[in-house]
Amino acid sequence: MRLNARTGAALLAIVVGLALVVFGALGSKGSLPGMRKEAPPIPVETAAIPPLNPNTGVRKDSDKTTEGEKELEKVASAGKNVFATEYGDRGKHEVEVTVSAGSSSAYLINWRGGKTEKGAAANLTRTRTITGGSPVAHVVAQVIPPATRVTCTITIDGVQKVSQSTTGSWSLVSCLG
Repeated sequence: MRLNARTGAALLAIVVGLALVVFGALGSKGSLPGMRKEAPPIPVETAAIPPLNPNTGVRKDSDKTTEGEKELEKVASAGKNVFATEYGDRGKHEVEVTVSAGSSSAYLINWRGGKTEKGAAANLTRTRTITGGSPVAHVVAQVIPPATRVTCTITIDGVQKVSQSTTGSWSLVSCLG
């Protein structure tokens, strides 16, 4: 079938017209109206920054620790409950948690059974007898300057299960065992 010039021009005009309607409907959003869902707003959290000491121009160490502990709590509460499930032997276990850094580091230790410890120390070792399956302890530690590295280690019944390190100011490390 052959098209004459007039029919071809009419078909071309229809195709171009449809293309303009479709592209006009897409607009600047890149999709047809009613087809695109707007992204939910991103929550923005603001925190007060402790004031500088007027004599030295730096924040007090206690302020840094407080800010570090706040960050640790955010990280620890961000995920699901790590103790919601358990596996392995549900007997009694001797658990040793070690946090070590060149100088002070902030730490948060969650034990199976609901006990929590937090604070700041250069080197810390805690030993507990825990009843239940793994995981039995969750440790989050943060480098606080002037320290440059922090390491957390979990040993269960004399066997080192996990050891993690991080470097860099204010960086975080997490151990679960």
